[in-house]
Amino acid sequence: MITRKRPETLLPSGDHVIHPGRCDCSFRVAFGPKARQEGIILKRGNCNLRHSGAAVTAAKDGRCLKKRSKEVIKQLADDVALHKHAPPTANDVIKAGVHKKKTLLSYKQCYRGVNARNESKIISDSMSFQLVGPYVEAFAQRNPGSTAFMERGSDHRIQRVFVCPSFANDVLMCVRPVISIDGAHMRSEWKGTLYLATVKSAEDELYPVAFAITVDGENFQGWLWFLQHLKASAPNLIAEHFRRECSYRLFTFMSDRCKGLNTALGNVFPANHNCFCAVHIQRNVESNHGKKFASTVTALSHTTSLPEKRALLTQLQQKSPGAYKYVTDIDANRWMDSAWLEDEKLPPRYGFRNSNISESANNMVGDARNGNWLDAIDCILIKMSLRITKSQSKYEGKDGVVGSILGLATERWEKCVGCRVYASGNDGETYSVYQKLGGGIGGRVTFEGAPSGLRVRLWKVAGDWSTVCAWYGVL
Repeated sequence: MITRKRPETLLPSGDHVIHPGRCDCSFRVAFGPKARQEGIILKRGNCNLRHSGAAVTAAKDGRCLKKRSKEVIKQLADDVALHKHAPPTANDVIKAGVHKKKTLLSYKQCYRGVNARNESKIISDSMSFQLVGPYVEAFAQRNPGSTAFMERGSDHRIQRVFVCPSFANDVLMCVRPVISIDGAHMRSEWKGTLYLATVKSAEDELYPVAFAITVDGENFQGWLWFLQHLKASAPNLIAEHFRRECSYRLFTFMSDRCKGLNTALGNVFPANHNCFCAVHIQRNVESNHGKKFASTVTALSHTTSLPEKRALLTQLQQKSPGAYKYVTDIDANRWMDSAWLEDEKLPPRYGFRNSNISESANNMVGDARNGNWLDAIDCILIKMSLRITKSQSKYEGKDGVVGSILGLATERWEKCVGCRVYASGNDGETYSVYQKLGGGIGGRVTFEGAPSGLRVRLWKVAGDWSTVCAWYGVL
């Protein structure tokens, strides 16, 4: 009779003495109790029902088997660490070995291997901080125009690291002019706060443009330091807005209602509009005043009707005065779509009502938050560079306008050949467009207001886009 016990096969001899021998068969069945239930069940997650049929390992091969197992344990522990925020344990390695390598490793081997790996990683992580300075310096030298530096404290320990690649400032002119900024805590034992600034293209592609890691928490001093260097590294953030009537700079900032962040934004970017994430406002109302009022906040942030806005506020005031006071204390220009109907000087938000850009960016660099600072900097820079490189390859040789739209615009532009534009007044702000119909003079459309003040509703009233093209043709 052969008795199966862990990875050992017990072979009884003629003198009734059992001689254990080790084989490579990974067969394993696990039974045990289930939480909050009576009885014993089969735990399929810890089972491996495959028989390899391998021969019993001879004693002379035992040392080779241990060496091979040691390498397997190291590989499995590294793989577990990539998918688990906490350090891997011996049980994690045993389960990974069953599922991925189809082999059953002993607990003692896994325990020793995991401990050796963790101790080695702690030592290497501690020494990696000595390489942060040379790494940042080499990056700045090999990438002219980039901003990358490190600050030390009085005890010569690293306090802050800031990195903004040279291509970031050019990227700002090829995306929607809304930049989302957010902070996230580093999850490793070395701690720290990761500051990240991210933009989004017209194709909904995310591009982190700058980041920093500091020992500070997410506070006013940390945000002030980060925003000051962001402004110096990316001057396109404070470029003039292309709409003359807009009283703000080109880029709009999207953030949560962190007091330190909002104060720092007002100090560093006073001429840029700062919008609040509507989802954060909704969650605050839900946690402080009840879940049933959160939907009203969502409707307030999305509506573009002033009567509907007033009706929603009245309804909220009657049902929850506390929620009404909280919502009305927040400047409507920061989060309500209806505010853009009342103030034409506000810059467009291009459909952004929340800071999902930052949440997606934090998820994109999630692996970087699990390691030491050197690995985090390297990981984020690799992701930033790869995204830019892939976009360059993807859009190389393509026109800047969609073909169908370009063809339609060209057709309408050619139709304005038969139009004549005359200045109706001496102020230079009133124009009349006469359009030929057949052989004679046809319809007339008059545009009043400065050229940059033309609104989409006037285009719709004009009826024929060719008149608009003719009007633009003389400007």
